[in-house]
Parts: sequence; C-alpha cells; structure tokens
Amino acid sequence: MDQKLRVALNSGLVRQSIDEIWNSGNLAHVDVVVHPEYQVHMPGDQTAKGIDAYKNIVRNFRSAMPDVKMVIEKIDSDGEFVYVTSRMEGTQTGELRIAEGRVIPPSNQQITSRGISRLRLDENYKIIEEWVQWDEASALDKLNASGERVAYT
Repeated sequence: MDQKLRVALNSGLVRQSIDEIWNSGNLAHVDVVVHPEYQVHMPGDQTAKGIDAYKNIVRNFRSAMPDVKMVIEKIDSDGEFVYVTSRMEGTQTGELRIAEGRVIPPSNQQITSRGISRLRLDENYKIIEEWVQWDEASALDKLNASGERVAYT
C-alpha cells in the first residue's frame, strides 16, 4: 500500500476513534478499531491489556466526567504509528477510580489537561498498542487528590 494512503487512513481512523469513543461514549466502536491483543502503557508504569481494559479506562473517565471531551490539537503519522497531542476537558461530577480500589468523590471541578499519545496500528488498521503521557498530577491536584494515581487496570 502507498505510504501516503496508509498515513491518511491511520490518522483518520485515530481521529474518528477519539471522537466516537471518548467524545460520544460509543464503546461499541472500540470493538471495531481496537485489536484483541491491545495494550496501553499509562503513567505510573501501569499497563492495561485487551479490549475490555480499554473500555474500562473510558468508562472510568466518562463516569467521572460525563461531559469529557478530547480535543485534538495535533495529529501526525509515519504510517505504522500515529502521534496525537490532545487536551482533555471535563467537569468531575462522578466518582473517579484511583489506585487500590479507592475513588475520588465528585468535586464539580472543571479539569483541563494536555497529553500526548503514540498509537501503533497493525496492517488491518487496528490499534494494537498505545503509549500515553498526560498531566495526571495537575489534574488530580485540581481534584484535591495530590499524589494519587488514576486506576487504569
């Protein structure tokens, strides 16, 4: 396949996935675009594996912030990898699961946090691996939860 076409297809797939899954809450779309052997490497050396893990991460954030939006600031691709710089915005009106089975109670705090992701897609245009870094510490500071970690697994 032509490299330019693969770059365009992969970037478009990731853009659509962010909108469908994160912004619209369409978890059925996860089954369409995520590989069964998916793994995501999150802050705090947490690695989540599988489609259900991906859905649980989305559920955790969307339950805590039903109005969450992921705004893509920049997206680029080299073919196999897609690189996304984004901004997460939302109001924490529900519980957010954190490490060791604990939760942060609703705070009604507006959260804005920036992050970067590197996503690897396979030859069938499925997201198979992702590396995420985001300003988790400042987001949790706003929720009066300094020093805590979000639960990704």
